[in-house]
Amino acid sequence: MEYWLSVLYISLEFYAYTLGMEAFLPRRWKKSKHWLFFSAWIVVMYAFSYLFPFAPGNWHFIRSFLTILFGGIILYSSRNPIYHLTLTLIDYLILYFCTFIASFIASQILEITIYAVSETYLPSILSALLSRILCIFLMFTLKRFCNPVHNQSARLSYLVIATLFPLTSFFVLLTFLSILRSSSIETHFILPCSILLVISDVSVLILFDQIEQSESNRQKTLTLEQKLQLQGESFSELSKLYTENRKTAHDFRAHLDMLSSLLENGETTEAGSRYLNNIRTKQTTRIFLVNCHHPVLDALLNQKARLAQEKRIDIRFKVNDLSALTIDPTDITVILSNLLDNAIEASEKCDNKQIEVRVLLENSFFFSIRNTSLPVHIINNHITSTKSDRSLHGFGLENVKTLLVKHNGEYVMFYDNGWFQFSAEIPTEFIS
Repeated sequence: MEYWLSVLYISLEFYAYTLGMEAFLPRRWKKSKHWLFFSAWIVVMYAFSYLFPFAPGNWHFIRSFLTILFGGIILYSSRNPIYHLTLTLIDYLILYFCTFIASFIASQILEITIYAVSETYLPSILSALLSRILCIFLMFTLKRFCNPVHNQSARLSYLVIATLFPLTSFFVLLTFLSILRSSSIETHFILPCSILLVISDVSVLILFDQIEQSESNRQKTLTLEQKLQLQGESFSELSKLYTENRKTAHDFRAHLDMLSSLLENGETTEAGSRYLNNIRTKQTTRIFLVNCHHPVLDALLNQKARLAQEKRIDIRFKVNDLSALTIDPTDITVILSNLLDNAIEASEKCDNKQIEVRVLLENSFFFSIRNTSLPVHIINNHITSTKSDRSLHGFGLENVKTLLVKHNGEYVMFYDNGWFQFSAEIPTEFIS
Protein backbone atom coordinates (compact mmCIF):
# COMPACT_ATOMS: atom_id res chain seq x y z
CA MET A 1 0.00 0.00 0.00
CA GLU A 2 2.78 2.41 0.91
CA TYR A 3 4.42 1.74 -2.45
CA TRP A 4 1.31 2.64 -4.46
CA LEU A 5 0.60 5.71 -2.34
CA SER A 6 4.15 6.95 -2.89
CA VAL A 7 3.85 6.43 -6.65
CA LEU A 8 0.48 8.24 -6.63
CA TYR A 9 1.86 11.21 -4.68
CA ILE A 10 4.87 11.57 -6.98
CA SER A 11 2.71 11.21 -10.12
CA LEU A 12 0.22 13.87 -9.02
CA GLU A 13 3.00 16.19 -7.89
CA PHE A 14 4.91 15.88 -11.15
CA TYR A 15 1.72 16.21 -13.21
CA ALA A 16 0.88 19.47 -11.41
CA TYR A 17 4.37 20.74 -12.16
CA THR A 18 4.09 19.86 -15.87
CA LEU A 19 0.76 21.71 -16.12
CA GLY A 20 2.47 24.81 -14.77
CA MET A 21 5.39 24.47 -17.20
CA GLU A 22 3.09 24.01 -20.20
CA ALA A 23 1.64 27.44 -19.51
CA PHE A 24 5.02 28.92 -20.50
CA LEU A 25 7.13 26.38 -22.41
CA PRO A 26 6.50 24.15 -25.44
CA ARG A 27 6.85 20.41 -25.12
CA ARG A 28 10.15 18.95 -26.28
CA TRP A 29 8.46 15.70 -27.38
CA LYS A 30 5.18 15.06 -29.15
CA LYS A 31 2.24 13.02 -27.84
CA SER A 32 3.27 9.46 -26.97
CA LYS A 33 6.97 10.30 -26.55
CA HIS A 34 6.09 13.03 -24.05
CA TRP A 35 4.08 10.65 -21.86
CA LEU A 36 6.72 7.96 -22.21
CA PHE A 37 9.39 10.28 -20.81
CA PHE A 38 6.89 11.54 -18.23
CA SER A 39 6.32 7.98 -16.95
CA ALA A 40 10.04 7.16 -17.04
CA TRP A 41 10.88 10.18 -14.93
CA ILE A 42 8.25 9.26 -12.34
CA VAL A 43 10.09 5.96 -11.96
CA VAL A 44 13.35 7.90 -11.51
CA MET A 45 11.76 10.17 -8.90
CA TYR A 46 10.40 7.19 -6.99
CA ALA A 47 13.80 5.50 -7.13
CA PHE A 48 15.38 8.59 -5.55
CA SER A 49 12.73 8.71 -2.81
CA TYR A 50 13.21 4.97 -2.17
CA LEU A 51 17.01 5.12 -2.05
CA PHE A 52 17.06 8.32 0.04
CA PRO A 53 13.82 8.20 2.08
CA PHE A 54 14.97 10.61 4.77
CA ALA A 55 16.93 13.77 4.11
CA PRO A 56 18.09 15.97 6.99
CA GLY A 57 16.94 19.57 7.27
CA ASN A 58 16.23 21.31 3.96
CA TRP A 59 17.98 18.61 1.89
CA HIS A 60 14.61 16.96 1.28
CA PHE A 61 13.34 20.17 -0.31
CA ILE A 62 16.49 20.55 -2.41
CA ARG A 63 16.45 16.91 -3.54
CA SER A 64 12.80 17.07 -4.58
CA PHE A 65 13.34 20.38 -6.36
CA LEU A 66 16.31 19.08 -8.35
CA THR A 67 14.54 15.91 -9.47
CA ILE A 68 11.56 17.95 -10.67
CA LEU A 69 13.87 20.50 -12.36
CA PHE A 70 15.72 17.85 -14.38
CA GLY A 71 12.42 16.22 -15.30
CA GLY A 72 11.22 19.57 -16.65
CA ILE A 73 14.43 19.98 -18.69
CA ILE A 74 13.81 16.58 -20.29
CA LEU A 75 10.16 17.29 -21.11
CA TYR A 76 10.16 20.98 -22.08
CA SER A 77 12.21 23.03 -24.50
CA SER A 78 13.85 26.21 -23.24
CA ARG A 79 16.70 28.23 -24.74
CA ASN A 80 17.22 30.14 -21.49
CA PRO A 81 18.31 28.01 -18.48
CA ILE A 82 17.60 30.85 -16.04
CA TYR A 83 14.09 31.16 -17.46
CA HIS A 84 13.52 27.43 -16.92
CA LEU A 85 14.97 27.55 -13.40
CA THR A 86 12.77 30.50 -12.44
CA LEU A 87 9.58 28.81 -13.62
CA THR A 88 10.47 25.58 -11.83
CA LEU A 89 11.22 27.42 -8.60
CA ILE A 90 7.91 29.31 -8.63
CA ASP A 91 5.90 26.20 -9.53
CA TYR A 92 7.56 24.17 -6.80
CA LEU A 93 7.00 26.86 -4.16
CA ILE A 94 3.30 26.92 -5.06
CA LEU A 95 3.22 23.14 -4.62
CA TYR A 96 5.01 23.48 -1.28
CA PHE A 97 2.47 26.07 -0.12
CA CYS A 98 -0.44 23.85 -1.19
CA THR A 99 1.03 21.04 0.92
CA PHE A 100 1.27 23.38 3.90
CA ILE A 101 -2.30 24.65 3.47
CA ALA A 102 -3.73 21.12 3.22
CA SER A 103 -1.82 19.99 6.31
CA PHE A 104 -2.88 23.08 8.23
CA ILE A 105 -6.55 22.56 7.35
CA ALA A 106 -6.32 18.91 8.50
CA SER A 107 -4.64 19.96 11.76
CA GLN A 108 -7.37 22.50 12.50
CA ILE A 109 -10.19 20.06 11.76
CA LEU A 110 -8.66 17.26 13.85
CA GLU A 111 -7.38 19.69 16.50
CA ILE A 112 -3.85 18.29 16.35
CA THR A 113 -0.55 19.86 15.43
CA ILE A 114 0.52 20.13 11.81
CA TYR A 115 3.41 17.78 12.55
CA ALA A 116 1.02 15.17 13.97
CA VAL A 117 -0.92 15.19 10.70
CA SER A 118 2.05 13.76 8.78
CA GLU A 119 2.49 11.08 11.47
CA THR A 120 -1.16 9.96 11.49
CA TYR A 121 -2.04 7.46 8.78
CA LEU A 122 -5.43 8.59 7.41
CA PRO A 123 -5.00 12.37 7.90
CA SER A 124 -1.61 12.23 6.19
CA ILE A 125 -3.13 10.47 3.15
CA LEU A 126 -6.03 12.91 2.90
CA SER A 127 -3.87 16.01 3.31
CA ALA A 128 -1.35 14.72 0.74
CA LEU A 129 -4.09 14.06 -1.82
CA LEU A 130 -5.80 17.38 -1.07
CA SER A 131 -2.58 19.37 -1.52
CA ARG A 132 -1.79 17.80 -4.89
CA ILE A 133 -5.36 18.13 -6.18
CA LEU A 134 -5.37 21.79 -5.12
CA CYS A 135 -2.06 22.37 -6.93
CA ILE A 136 -3.32 20.61 -10.08
CA PHE A 137 -6.40 22.85 -10.04
CA LEU A 138 -4.26 25.99 -9.71
CA MET A 139 -1.86 24.94 -12.46
CA PHE A 140 -4.70 23.93 -14.78
CA THR A 141 -6.30 27.35 -14.24
CA LEU A 142 -2.94 29.00 -14.93
CA LYS A 143 -2.56 27.01 -18.16
CA ARG A 144 -5.96 28.23 -19.34
CA PHE A 145 -4.91 31.87 -18.90
CA CYS A 146 -1.38 31.64 -20.32
CA ASN A 147 0.08 30.58 -23.65
CA PRO A 148 3.58 29.16 -24.08
CA VAL A 149 5.94 31.80 -25.49
CA HIS A 150 8.56 30.12 -27.64
CA ASN A 151 11.12 32.90 -27.76
CA GLN A 152 11.54 33.18 -23.95
CA SER A 153 12.84 36.70 -24.34
CA ALA A 154 12.26 38.07 -20.85
CA ARG A 155 15.21 40.02 -19.52
CA LEU A 156 17.23 38.76 -16.60
CA SER A 157 16.00 41.62 -14.41
CA TYR A 158 12.39 40.51 -15.03
CA LEU A 159 13.28 36.95 -14.07
CA VAL A 160 14.89 38.11 -10.82
CA ILE A 161 11.90 40.28 -9.93
CA ALA A 162 9.47 37.46 -10.74
CA THR A 163 11.37 35.14 -8.38
CA LEU A 164 11.72 37.53 -5.43
CA PHE A 165 8.11 37.35 -4.27
CA PRO A 166 7.81 33.51 -4.29
CA LEU A 167 11.12 33.29 -2.41
CA THR A 168 9.79 35.76 0.14
CA SER A 169 6.65 33.64 0.41
CA PHE A 170 8.77 30.59 1.12
CA PHE A 171 10.52 32.33 4.02
CA VAL A 172 7.12 33.40 5.33
CA LEU A 173 6.10 29.74 5.18
CA LEU A 174 9.12 28.79 7.28
CA THR A 175 8.07 31.47 9.74
CA PHE A 176 4.58 29.98 9.91
CA LEU A 177 6.06 26.56 10.65
CA SER A 178 8.08 28.06 13.48
CA ILE A 179 4.95 29.71 14.89
CA LEU A 180 3.04 26.44 14.78
CA ARG A 181 5.61 24.85 17.07
CA SER A 182 4.29 27.08 19.85
CA SER A 183 0.75 26.21 20.95
CA SER A 184 0.47 29.41 22.98
CA ILE A 185 0.29 31.63 19.90
CA GLU A 186 -2.96 32.22 18.06
CA THR A 187 -2.66 30.53 14.64
CA HIS A 188 -6.04 31.13 12.96
CA PHE A 189 -4.55 33.95 10.87
CA ILE A 190 -2.12 31.54 9.18
CA LEU A 191 -4.64 29.87 6.84
CA PRO A 192 -6.00 33.05 5.16
CA CYS A 193 -2.49 34.46 4.92
CA SER A 194 -1.26 31.26 3.29
CA ILE A 195 -4.11 31.27 0.78
CA LEU A 196 -3.39 34.92 -0.10
CA LEU A 197 0.28 34.09 -0.60
CA VAL A 198 -0.58 31.22 -2.97
CA ILE A 199 -2.89 33.51 -4.95
CA SER A 200 -0.11 36.12 -5.05
CA ASP A 201 2.39 33.55 -6.33
CA VAL A 202 0.00 32.48 -9.08
CA SER A 203 -0.57 36.15 -9.92
CA VAL A 204 3.19 36.58 -10.30
CA LEU A 205 3.22 33.80 -12.89
CA ILE A 206 0.33 35.43 -14.77
CA LEU A 207 2.13 38.77 -14.65
CA PHE A 208 5.25 37.01 -15.86
CA ASP A 209 3.27 35.69 -18.82
CA GLN A 210 2.03 39.18 -19.60
CA ILE A 211 5.61 40.48 -19.59
CA GLU A 212 6.60 37.72 -22.00
CA GLN A 213 3.67 38.48 -24.29
CA SER A 214 4.51 42.18 -24.20
CA GLU A 215 8.12 41.48 -25.15
CA SER A 216 6.96 39.16 -27.94
CA ASN A 217 4.59 41.84 -29.28
CA ARG A 218 7.42 44.36 -29.16
CA GLN A 219 9.58 42.09 -31.28
CA LYS A 220 6.74 41.55 -33.75
CA THR A 221 6.26 45.32 -34.01
CA LEU A 222 9.93 45.89 -34.71
CA THR A 223 9.91 43.05 -37.24
CA LEU A 224 6.97 44.66 -38.99
CA GLU A 225 8.80 48.00 -39.04
CA GLN A 226 11.78 46.35 -40.67
CA LYS A 227 9.62 44.59 -43.24
CA LEU A 228 7.92 47.88 -44.11
CA GLN A 229 11.33 49.53 -44.41
CA LEU A 230 12.54 46.74 -46.69
CA GLN A 231 9.42 47.00 -48.81
CA GLY A 232 10.04 50.73 -49.21
CA GLU A 233 13.61 50.05 -50.29
CA SER A 234 12.39 47.40 -52.72
CA PHE A 235 9.88 49.81 -54.26
CA SER A 236 12.64 52.39 -54.61
CA GLU A 237 14.88 49.84 -56.29
CA LEU A 238 12.09 48.78 -58.64
CA SER A 239 11.53 52.42 -59.52
CA LYS A 240 15.22 52.76 -60.42
CA LEU A 241 15.10 49.61 -62.53
CA TYR A 242 11.97 50.86 -64.30
CA THR A 243 13.67 54.19 -65.05
CA GLU A 244 16.75 52.36 -66.34
CA ASN A 245 14.61 50.11 -68.53
CA ARG A 246 12.97 53.16 -70.07
CA LYS A 247 16.39 54.63 -70.73
CA THR A 248 17.54 51.32 -72.18
CA ALA A 249 14.52 51.19 -74.48
CA HIS A 250 15.22 54.76 -75.59
CA ASP A 251 18.91 53.97 -76.11
CA PHE A 252 18.00 50.81 -78.03
CA ARG A 253 16.00 52.83 -80.53
CA ALA A 254 18.89 55.24 -80.88
CA HIS A 255 21.29 52.34 -81.46
CA LEU A 256 19.01 50.90 -84.13
CA ASP A 257 18.90 54.28 -85.86
CA MET A 258 22.70 54.55 -85.76
CA LEU A 259 23.22 51.00 -87.08
CA SER A 260 20.72 51.66 -89.86
CA SER A 261 22.63 54.82 -90.77
CA LEU A 262 25.93 52.91 -90.84
CA LEU A 263 24.42 50.23 -93.06
CA GLU A 264 22.95 52.83 -95.44
CA ASN A 265 26.38 54.51 -95.73
CA GLY A 266 28.09 51.18 -96.28
CA GLU A 267 30.19 51.51 -93.10
CA THR A 268 29.86 47.92 -91.91
CA THR A 269 33.44 47.11 -90.95
CA GLU A 270 35.66 49.26 -88.73
CA ALA A 271 33.13 51.93 -87.74
CA GLY A 272 30.40 49.35 -87.11
CA SER A 273 32.73 47.17 -84.98
CA ARG A 274 33.81 50.11 -82.84
CA TYR A 275 30.22 51.11 -82.26
CA LEU A 276 29.11 47.59 -81.30
CA ASN A 277 32.03 47.19 -78.89
CA ASN A 278 31.12 50.49 -77.28
CA ILE A 279 27.52 49.28 -76.78
CA ARG A 280 28.72 46.00 -75.22
CA THR A 281 30.98 47.88 -72.77
CA LYS A 282 28.12 50.04 -71.56
CA GLN A 283 25.68 47.15 -71.38
CA THR A 284 27.87 45.05 -69.07
CA THR A 285 27.38 47.60 -66.29
CA ARG A 286 23.65 46.76 -66.30
CA ILE A 287 23.97 43.00 -66.08
CA PHE A 288 22.93 41.56 -62.70
CA LEU A 289 25.79 40.56 -60.43
CA VAL A 290 23.73 37.75 -58.90
CA ASN A 291 21.45 35.23 -60.56
CA CYS A 292 20.31 32.45 -58.21
CA HIS A 293 16.95 31.75 -59.94
CA HIS A 294 15.04 32.93 -56.86
CA PRO A 295 13.19 36.18 -57.71
CA VAL A 296 13.15 37.61 -54.18
CA LEU A 297 16.78 36.81 -53.41
CA ASP A 298 17.92 37.97 -56.85
CA ALA A 299 16.26 41.33 -56.24
CA LEU A 300 17.60 41.61 -52.68
CA LEU A 301 21.19 40.58 -53.40
CA ASN A 302 21.45 42.78 -56.49
CA GLN A 303 19.97 45.69 -54.56
CA LYS A 304 22.57 45.33 -51.80
CA ALA A 305 25.30 44.83 -54.42
CA ARG A 306 24.33 48.10 -56.07
CA LEU A 307 24.38 49.85 -52.67
CA ALA A 308 27.84 48.43 -51.89
CA GLN A 309 29.22 49.48 -55.26
CA GLU A 310 27.92 53.01 -54.76
CA LYS A 311 30.00 53.10 -51.56
CA ARG A 312 33.04 51.75 -53.47
CA ILE A 313 32.97 48.43 -51.63
CA ASP A 314 34.33 45.35 -53.39
CA ILE A 315 31.51 42.82 -52.93
CA ARG A 316 31.70 39.26 -54.24
CA PHE A 317 29.00 36.58 -54.34
CA LYS A 318 29.00 32.81 -54.48
CA VAL A 319 25.53 31.37 -55.02
CA ASN A 320 23.96 28.34 -56.63
CA ASP A 321 20.46 27.49 -57.81
CA LEU A 322 18.09 28.58 -55.02
CA SER A 323 14.86 28.04 -56.98
CA ALA A 324 13.93 25.08 -54.73
CA LEU A 325 14.18 27.17 -51.54
CA THR A 326 10.77 27.25 -49.85
CA ILE A 327 11.57 29.24 -46.73
CA ASP A 328 9.27 32.23 -46.14
CA PRO A 329 10.60 34.99 -48.47
CA THR A 330 9.86 37.72 -45.92
CA ASP A 331 11.89 35.89 -43.26
CA ILE A 332 14.92 35.28 -45.46
CA THR A 333 14.71 38.88 -46.72
CA VAL A 334 14.83 40.23 -43.17
CA ILE A 335 17.73 37.90 -42.27
CA LEU A 336 19.96 38.62 -45.28
CA SER A 337 19.04 42.30 -45.48
CA ASN A 338 20.07 42.88 -41.86
CA LEU A 339 23.33 41.00 -42.27
CA LEU A 340 24.23 42.74 -45.54
CA ASP A 341 23.34 46.17 -44.17
CA ASN A 342 25.58 45.53 -41.16
CA ALA A 343 28.37 44.31 -43.45
CA ILE A 344 28.12 47.35 -45.72
CA GLU A 345 28.10 49.75 -42.79
CA ALA A 346 31.08 48.05 -41.11
CA SER A 347 33.13 47.71 -44.31
CA GLU A 348 32.49 51.32 -45.30
CA LYS A 349 34.50 52.46 -42.27
CA CYS A 350 37.59 50.48 -43.33
CA ASP A 351 40.33 51.36 -45.80
CA ASN A 352 40.12 47.88 -47.33
CA LYS A 353 36.42 47.68 -48.21
CA GLN A 354 35.51 44.07 -48.96
CA ILE A 355 32.48 41.83 -48.51
CA GLU A 356 32.22 38.13 -49.35
CA VAL A 357 28.72 36.60 -49.57
CA ARG A 358 27.90 32.91 -49.88
CA VAL A 359 24.31 31.68 -50.23
CA LEU A 360 24.02 27.98 -51.05
CA LEU A 361 21.28 25.36 -51.07
CA GLU A 362 22.55 21.80 -50.98
CA ASN A 363 21.88 19.36 -48.13
CA SER A 364 20.88 22.41 -46.09
CA PHE A 365 20.37 26.12 -46.65
CA PHE A 366 23.68 27.81 -45.83
CA PHE A 367 24.64 31.46 -45.95
CA SER A 368 27.67 33.37 -44.78
CA ILE A 369 28.59 37.06 -44.86
CA ARG A 370 32.24 37.95 -44.28
CA ASN A 371 33.38 41.57 -44.31
CA THR A 372 36.26 43.78 -43.29
CA SER A 373 35.53 45.59 -40.08
CA LEU A 374 36.94 47.62 -37.25
CA PRO A 375 37.41 45.62 -34.01
CA VAL A 376 34.14 44.10 -32.80
CA HIS A 377 33.42 43.05 -29.22
CA ILE A 378 31.23 39.93 -29.03
CA ILE A 379 29.91 39.07 -25.55
CA ASN A 380 27.53 36.12 -25.15
CA ASN A 381 26.69 36.26 -28.87
CA HIS A 382 25.79 39.95 -28.58
CA ILE A 383 27.47 42.88 -30.31
CA THR A 384 27.37 46.32 -28.73
CA SER A 385 25.51 48.59 -31.13
CA THR A 386 27.05 51.97 -31.94
CA LYS A 387 24.05 53.20 -33.91
CA SER A 388 21.98 56.13 -32.74
CA ASP A 389 18.59 54.41 -33.17
CA ARG A 390 19.26 51.53 -30.80
CA SER A 391 15.60 50.48 -30.57
CA LEU A 392 15.56 49.52 -34.25
CA HIS A 393 19.17 49.05 -35.38
CA GLY A 394 20.25 47.22 -32.26
CA PHE A 395 17.33 44.91 -32.77
CA GLY A 396 18.50 43.87 -36.26
CA LEU A 397 20.86 41.08 -35.26
CA GLU A 398 18.49 39.89 -32.53
CA ASN A 399 15.76 39.69 -35.15
CA VAL A 400 18.06 37.54 -37.30
CA LYS A 401 18.64 35.19 -34.37
CA THR A 402 14.92 34.97 -33.61
CA LEU A 403 14.09 34.04 -37.19
CA LEU A 404 16.87 31.44 -37.26
CA VAL A 405 15.45 29.84 -34.13
CA LYS A 406 12.01 29.88 -35.75
CA HIS A 407 13.40 27.78 -38.62
CA ASN A 408 15.55 25.56 -36.34
CA GLY A 409 18.72 27.14 -37.69
CA GLU A 410 22.14 27.38 -36.10
CA TYR A 411 24.59 30.26 -36.38
CA VAL A 412 28.09 31.32 -35.46
CA MET A 413 29.75 34.73 -35.55
CA PHE A 414 33.30 35.80 -34.82
CA TYR A 415 35.88 38.51 -35.46
CA ASP A 416 39.42 37.69 -36.50
CA ASN A 417 42.26 39.79 -37.90
CA GLY A 418 40.16 42.62 -39.31
CA TRP A 419 37.35 40.42 -40.61
CA PHE A 420 33.90 39.80 -39.15
CA GLN A 421 31.91 36.74 -40.22
CA PHE A 422 28.37 35.58 -39.59
CA SER A 423 27.44 32.10 -40.84
CA ALA A 424 24.18 30.19 -40.43
CA GLU A 425 22.61 26.96 -41.57
CA ILE A 426 18.98 25.84 -41.71
CA PRO A 427 18.30 22.10 -42.11
CA THR A 428 16.27 21.46 -45.26
CA GLU A 429 13.87 19.13 -43.47
CA PHE A 430 12.67 22.07 -41.34
CA ILE A 431 12.24 24.49 -44.24
CA SER A 432 8.57 25.18 -44.78
